[in-house]
Amino acid sequence: MQIKQFRRVVPLKLFPVRKKKGVLSSSYRFRAWHLLLTLSVLIAGYLYHAKDNNKDTIEVKIKGHTINAEVADNAKEQALGLMFRKNLSDDSGMLFIFEQEARHSFWMKNTKIPLDIIWIDGQKNILHIEHSVPPCGKDPCLSYRPPKVSKYVLETNGGWAINNDISIGDGVSF
Repeated sequence: MQIKQFRRVVPLKLFPVRKKKGVLSSSYRFRAWHLLLTLSVLIAGYLYHAKDNNKDTIEVKIKGHTINAEVADNAKEQALGLMFRKNLSDDSGMLFIFEQEARHSFWMKNTKIPLDIIWIDGQKNILHIEHSVPPCGKDPCLSYRPPKVSKYVLETNGGWAINNDISIGDGVSF
């Protein structure tokens, strides 16, 4: 006859196990450090991603109408633009600020909503508008480009320019 040995399963304890008065067991200290490390990683991740969501905004004014625009002033932000946004409030948009004046082209790849694309020259006058540009679901996507060089581009909800009587030559302030 064989005798079977059973191992005693010890449940994980969340509270300290004291061997001597004032001394915590090493397994509790390990769990405490593990919990502290996990919380530190989670908090660091949250703070890292929170800084990306706190984008700079600026008020852009055209003919008495105000757009609260997120600022895209570096290559990463400009490449992402308003991609993957499922909605955009009526008075919101994105202002692209370029270092050099050029004929900056835009496309609607991975953009989920129609947009007005407004090109603005270095003197802050509107030089070209593409109205209600539709989203592009699959390649090849059309590219939109102004006839002249621009320093800034403002993207708003599709139809915003027509609804607010915005046209070429209007002055822009920000």
